[in-house]
Amino acid sequence: MTEFDLKYQIVDSETPINVPLSGRFKKSFGYYTIKERLPVILTQILDYLSKEKDVLSDGNEQSKNDIKIVQSNLSKLKYELQTDKVMEKFDGDGTDRLQWNEFLSTLNDDNNSYFKTTWLYAECYMYRKLKSFFEDTETLKDFDYFRHQKTNALINSFGAMSQVVQHVNEFQSKASKSPSDLEESFTRILKLDLWGNRCDLSISVGKEIKQSGNPFLQIDALNPFILVDRSKDIWNCIINGQSGQTIDFILDNAGYELFTDLVLASFLLDNQLASTIRFHIKAIPWFISDVNAFDFHWTFKTMAEHDDLHLSSFGKKLDEYRMAGKIVLIENEYFWTGPHEFYRMKETDRKLYDDLSSSDLLIFKGDLNYRKLLGDFNWSFDSTFETVLRGFRPTNLCALRTVKADIVCEVDLNVSNELSKKDPMWMETGQYGCINFISKA
Repeated sequence: MTEFDLKYQIVDSETPINVPLSGRFKKSFGYYTIKERLPVILTQILDYLSKEKDVLSDGNEQSKNDIKIVQSNLSKLKYELQTDKVMEKFDGDGTDRLQWNEFLSTLNDDNNSYFKTTWLYAECYMYRKLKSFFEDTETLKDFDYFRHQKTNALINSFGAMSQVVQHVNEFQSKASKSPSDLEESFTRILKLDLWGNRCDLSISVGKEIKQSGNPFLQIDALNPFILVDRSKDIWNCIINGQSGQTIDFILDNAGYELFTDLVLASFLLDNQLASTIRFHIKAIPWFISDVNAFDFHWTFKTMAEHDDLHLSSFGKKLDEYRMAGKIVLIENEYFWTGPHEFYRMKETDRKLYDDLSSSDLLIFKGDLNYRKLLGDFNWSFDSTFETVLRGFRPTNLCALRTVKADIVCEVDLNVSNELSKKDPMWMETGQYGCINFISKA
């Protein structure tokens, strides 16, 4: 045990079964994230502000002063994070601060510090606190300190994106499509969307990620790495649903992953498998690469104006769907950047729960949404999806997630044991995927 571990009462073990994930357990990904990854992310923002301060301030003295204040607050937050300080309440009564403060008041002295509380709470709190520093300035209220990383993530993937669009267009141009053809194409695009979740800047700690090659050529080869595959159930849910269906995406990452979300949404609309697609985004910058309103609109615009004819036609088609009301962007839902697990949604945000209940299928994307579905709780790996959701079943729902945290369900224990023998870090790499599904209660 190191001096750090002794001082902050770190336990030198993995997270026990049926215990919340926490930075208290040294052999957990939560510990590694809080001790190593999150301080690096804060340092990168500090470095970015120092490097770009002249451009960001544009000679404005107030902006220069605001940047200095933010840098000071960031340094203080980094210190508090590294020394397991109490998570302090937010000043003011802005949009969601009261909700956060109410939540923080429910934590006691034993679980209200970064390493001792549930990992989910600590990580979400850090990102929310980070945003508050910019909100409280005069000139940087709307500044997205992750935007340059997200835009680069899309730009670097244009070649692969063009090949994906060409592949989908070939299928759509067929004179006739049998039911089996339609199902096969849907399943492949669903898996394309699953593997798009590998492009996660928060896991790479902001390092550049890009999708290269032709992703469709990789899909079949990746099938053995899907630990849970309920794609057939998802297809049956869609094909047996009523006409005029609404399908909701609860989005994760901008960049290439958002593109794959849009490819799946377009396929559903093109083939009359849904009449409306609703996209739920983050209201503030979140976990580096999560989609917010600017990212969503910028992606549409960038594709529509691209020199590549395949990308530009795809972007224009998406925009036509948006103008026709078939693609709907749902903004300013602060639940997604709040502290609560999804099983608490009915009591903490009843309006959102009721809105989701009106959908015919919810598609939860990515690792953070998966963690919130399972509540950052160390269930036995073979626990059923129904069990881990703890009653959260507003409608039919599925989760598409590549495994980047030590939490999973519906995985045979023999399989997980073999994977652990082969690579003890298998749950942190994004190499494996899960496609979970449950029908509405």
